[in-house]
Amino acid sequence: MDAHSNFGSDFEFTDDEEEGDIVQESGEILSDDDEAATPLSWAWNKNVSFHPNVFPFDEPTGLTEEITAKVNSESSPFDILRYFVDGEMMDSNCKQFNTYAHQVKNASATKLKNWKQLCPGELWKFFGLHLLMGLLWKPTIKDYWATDPLMRTPIFNEMMSRNRFEEILLGMHFVDNEDIRVPKTDRFWKLGKILKSILSKFRNIVMPGEF
Repeated sequence: MDAHSNFGSDFEFTDDEEEGDIVQESGEILSDDDEAATPLSWAWNKNVSFHPNVFPFDEPTGLTEEITAKVNSESSPFDILRYFVDGEMMDSNCKQFNTYAHQVKNASATKLKNWKQLCPGELWKFFGLHLLMGLLWKPTIKDYWATDPLMRTPIFNEMMSRNRFEEILLGMHFVDNEDIRVPKTDRFWKLGKILKSILSKFRNIVMPGEF
């Protein structure tokens, strides 16, 4: 007998059971009184499709008081973003970018040889340009720094040079590979502390809805 027939045999009706009887997972027949007393029991009705009792979602949703007390109609998107990605996180990111760049330079005479120390202000510009690239699609990175009037988007050249952007892109790193304290068994270890920090902030700031 296969697994499917075994499963089906657990819920066969016997001669003692009548049509309309409710049968528990254990196989015991429930009376009307029993059924009312155990509203959470899984139960099946003979020849009737089973529909579980779905309770309405009534938990509070939206932003928590921790953030609503600080945000108002005058707050810019950047003001709000900094509650999720704060200064401490940006300092940590810069430290990891710089550490990785120096490790690459020490291992290779050609890679990231012109690296300059990255600061939070410049990293914000880098992330901002990345977000803008998602809204303004062009075939290649170099096209964002095009000087042709038909192609150019001046904000990119105003923020930083293409060489610097690509340099930061190559130096993007969130954890020290040489730190033996980092548990490399974690599948997200390459993200360092950034993922845990962001998840923690979301839990403190946002109360998710039903979906």
